Amino acid sequence: MEEESDQVPDWVKPESIEIVPADEGGAEPEAAVFSGEVASFKVGDSDVLGTAQDPRSGAGLSNGAWFAIGLLVAPMAVGFVSFVLAAVGDGLIWQDYDEGYHYDDVLVQRGTEEIAGESYRLYEAGFPDMDPSHYDSADVYVNTESHDCWSYKYPSSDWARMDCYSWNGGDPEVYVKLDGNDEPVGIMFAVGTSDSDRPIYAQLTEYQDGGGSEMLGELLLFLSLLVWPIALIAGLVWGFTKGNNYFAYGMLASIVVVPVLCFGAMFILVLILFGGGW
Repeated sequence: MEEESDQVPDWVKPESIEIVPADEGGAEPEAAVFSGEVASFKVGDSDVLGTAQDPRSGAGLSNGAWFAIGLLVAPMAVGFVSFVLAAVGDGLIWQDYDEGYHYDDVLVQRGTEEIAGESYRLYEAGFPDMDPSHYDSADVYVNTESHDCWSYKYPSSDWARMDCYSWNGGDPEVYVKLDGNDEPVGIMFAVGTSDSDRPIYAQLTEYQDGGGSEMLGELLLFLSLLVWPIALIAGLVWGFTKGNNYFAYGMLASIVVVPVLCFGAMFILVLILFGGGW
């Protein structure tokens, strides 16, 4: 009868263990020093020390949570940053111009004049509070009972036809020019001879350059668009290298897949509505 072997199977033994015994002379025992690599002992299908986790698993967050962060939280944060940049940039651009409005609702008739073979009544509008240094950047408006007219080019000493919109249809002809006086500025309007053509009021709108903020505003508007691809690339690189892969998958789904699905659904809906004879 063969004796049972006392040899321990290889899978039970660690690679190496070193034990240093205490001194037998009564001195304080020294601590045992072990060296070698730690090995897990198998008990059934599981390790005694537990199952190793992926160090990139997310510090306690599940893969589903990381996917939700990439799908919803990250795009919302990027959208908020983009909105702030766009709002500040737009505000800087609009603040770059200071608008000033000047009105005259008592226009004085100055006789008649023939322009391009037609007779027109002349009306003069005065704007004593207008800064002469802003003449070249001002828009001119005149309102009558039947039509509104405007000119985005400041008038000169020659008659220039204004753009008009008629409430009663037709194509009214209204002309504008400077009356030759520099201060206060006066503008002459040539209108038709009917009573409905009589001007009710005239307006000058001046635009003053408020500073050098327009370039900064345009830069912020550009960054509000650039932040999206930068955030996408940075999120994907971090997710697939040092972060969690599901975070990167969530960003891809949010920024690429979801818009494609939305546009696809809208396209299908349009086909159903218009293709079905609704």
